[in-house]
Amino acid sequence: MFGVQGIALFGLVALFAVLAWRHSRRLPLPPASTSSGDSHIQPWRAYAEHSKTLGPLLTVSSLGRQVLVINTVEAVTELLDKRKNFACRPRWPMADLLGRQKNVGFQYYGERLKQSRKVLHSSLNANVIRTTWNGILGEYSSKLMLRFLESPETFYEDVHRCIDLLIVRFAYGREPDAEHLQLAKSAMQDTNEALQPGRWLVDTIPALAYVPSWFPGASYMRWARSAREKYQMLTQTPFLRVKCDLQFNGDAPLSFARHALETSAGTAEDEDVIMSAAGSLYSGMCTTSKNSAVLNAILLLTLHPEVQSRAYAELLAAVGSDRLPETQDMNYLPYMNCVIQECHRFSPAVPLVTHSNIDEDSYLGYRIPKKTWIMANVWAMLHNEKEYGHPSDFNPDRFAPEKGKPVPRDPRTVLYGFGRRVCPGLHFANHFIFLVISRLIACFELHPQELEGKTMRPPLQYTTALIS
Repeated sequence: MFGVQGIALFGLVALFAVLAWRHSRRLPLPPASTSSGDSHIQPWRAYAEHSKTLGPLLTVSSLGRQVLVINTVEAVTELLDKRKNFACRPRWPMADLLGRQKNVGFQYYGERLKQSRKVLHSSLNANVIRTTWNGILGEYSSKLMLRFLESPETFYEDVHRCIDLLIVRFAYGREPDAEHLQLAKSAMQDTNEALQPGRWLVDTIPALAYVPSWFPGASYMRWARSAREKYQMLTQTPFLRVKCDLQFNGDAPLSFARHALETSAGTAEDEDVIMSAAGSLYSGMCTTSKNSAVLNAILLLTLHPEVQSRAYAELLAAVGSDRLPETQDMNYLPYMNCVIQECHRFSPAVPLVTHSNIDEDSYLGYRIPKKTWIMANVWAMLHNEKEYGHPSDFNPDRFAPEKGKPVPRDPRTVLYGFGRRVCPGLHFANHFIFLVISRLIACFELHPQELEGKTMRPPLQYTTALIS
């Protein structure tokens, strides 16, 4: 007979045998792509090409970590749209040290994110955009047209400045002064540095986030503290001004912050959520992507004068020449809508959208470990040859309804993210982009620059970055 020790030993051996058996039967990881995520070429193109033979899911080794790349709408719908497990963000310890985890785009999935998105949705849903914010969108799109008229050579800077002013005015009710804009620029530069892959040891060893700033070799902690103070000043100062106006003057200019404060319960937690949400509006990815979308449209329209001419003819017929197009004209400008969709499809502002999963999961017979870095390849989805024939061609007609032919997916359904992390500013962005592009075509002809009698055709090139 077995003694107590023998039974315990037998049980331990049996446990190890079961664990080894379970480990041997674990699902494999998705097939590996040979393209590195830190490649100097545009990695989304390589991922799209490899997925044709390897399938919709790819594993990429980047900077010592395994990254899952999702390349199809079907896979991203199942994983990121339908499963709450994939509603988290990858962890960036250095960005957390800067206080950016309170920014909606950086928040991890939980109650705080739900509260933040609820506050943002109350001011950014499609109905409120039409009834409350349409005027400010029209005002700033007109201001941008005036800047193009006065100084066409500075269009690049003017697009960025106009959108910066618009977002701060929307968030806090006032245009920022030069000092605020400089502070914002510095804070964004700090964030970009904090997100640089492989630069910070704390991203590899998160425990280093608890090292005192005075400790030898902890210069990264002192830099993070300085950057965090700038970010706090950027978000706190304009918010507190709105709060003081309401408390002491009984009123404040119309803004997101005012609307949110007036409809909140007034607790300290509510105010902190509103303050962070307002700060997210300016520094969020959706704001930067609007800059990219407008500049991309200018480039593509300049290279395709025939598209300009056709869109202008439609404008004359539907709107006339005695006023600028308004958002209520959208339904009467089908070709203009096709042009905007094709600009988004041809070069999505954010080619790779990041997510992460809370727990281990599986799909198509592959294992997805918990807290995996996930990149949804939006570029691949919008260059799928089966859905968008000849995807390397700029062709707005692909979105025109045609009898017996299915209309391709609207790129805006994947452009702004997925599931519980869809950009809350998508309606704001879509309305503003429509006004800018339609008014641009109504007011101007776009031509390549001429230098010494020669036409300088702009190159169709895009940066390899988070915002392309």
